[in-house]
Amino acid sequence: GDCYSQCGAGTRSASPSSGGLEPCVSCERGKYSGGGETFCEVCPEGFDTVGENSTSCVRACAEGFWSETGAEPCLRCPLGQFRNSSACSPCPAGTLSSMLSPACLKCEPGFFSSSPGSSAC
Repeated sequence: GDCYSQCGAGTRSASPSSGGLEPCVSCERGKYSGGGETFCEVCPEGFDTVGENSTSCVRACAEGFWSETGAEPCLRCPLGQFRNSSACSPCPAGTLSSMLSPACLKCEPGFFSSSPGSSAC
């Protein structure tokens, strides 16, 4: 018979019937494994992985914060911007973001911001 190796950490069996043995594929972003796994585990709420092939989860950036990996350590987005995936993007025209708001907010009735990236209306 053929001999197969266990899948390494950060991977899983390509087929559920392989029982954690080769051939193996990488765990997708947001999932992890310790090795020899048939399936990759999903990170709990508020946690993520730094890319694929992960062996553990890390705390994800909260709304209004960002990092290149999307995980801690995180920085607050500048005024007038919001977190868009792993980067900060300007708020669209007609919205604003303040230091305390994690996302872009619509301007109050009677007020408007004509340019993107506003911190006031």
